[in-house]
Amino acid sequence: MDNNRQLNMGKVVHMRTPILTSKISIPSVNSHYVPRPRLMEQLDESVRYRLTLVTAPAGSGKTTLVSSWVT
Repeated sequence: MDNNRQLNMGKVVHMRTPILTSKISIPSVNSHYVPRPRLMEQLDESVRYRLTLVTAPAGSGKTTLVSSWVT
């Protein structure tokens, strides 16, 4: 179901859900960024797919990797 709708006794109620700016903006890359050429190549190749999923443990640099690839 759409995040902006909720069923209320059989009726659809539209709700306003604020979008956090941090969820729709690209974070800046830290000055201590370590280049990961192999991972960047894999991201370059991933554009031919409809979906690319980047998974790794917390703190491993997923956001940094993707934000540096996008910019």
